[in-house]
Amino acid sequence: MTNDTTIIRAFMQAWGQQDLEGVLRFFAPDAIFIASAGPEPGRTHQGHAAIRSAVSAMFATPQPVSAVSTEICSFGTEYFVTWASHAPAAGITAKGIDHFTIIDGKITLKDAYRKIAA
Repeated sequence: MTNDTTIIRAFMQAWGQQDLEGVLRFFAPDAIFIASAGPEPGRTHQGHAAIRSAVSAMFATPQPVSAVSTEICSFGTEYFVTWASHAPAAGITAKGIDHFTIIDGKITLKDAYRKIAA
């Protein structure tokens, strides 16, 4: 568990720094990322190319973001991470939970849920 928890913490740090390459290196080649916004509800992206495109669009407007992982709970290969973030320039404050599956040291699923202050 420690190794996978370390992977999640490093992934969340890369995400908070809007480090696209840093984020992508944690995903398995056939990983699934389900974004919190979209028509499904959410939007599913599978594979590195699709995930790169989705995350790149999210990071398209670089801005200072403070992001903090508040808790990591594990159940075998499944992890649930609560987090909070604030982007002052955009006036966005959010809290959320991400569901991860990690197999052989790579993220095979990241399913995001969030609440945004309005």
